[in-house]
Amino acid sequence: MKKIDENYDFAIFLKANADDQELDEDFKRLHKKYFANYDCSKCRKCCKKLYAKFQENEM
Repeated sequence: MKKIDENYDFAIFLKANADDQELDEDFKRLHKKYFANYDCSKCRKCCKKLYAKFQENEM
């Protein structure tokens, strides 16, 4: 539960303090960097273990 609370607090911090466009660009850059040599079709277990929760007003 502590980790979920920390993640939620961090998400609130980002929403209040980050530039949306800059944050999107950073995530795209990091995704390209870390998944450039990774084939998601090999195991697909991360999709079962990792998830994101969104509040109704965030969709």
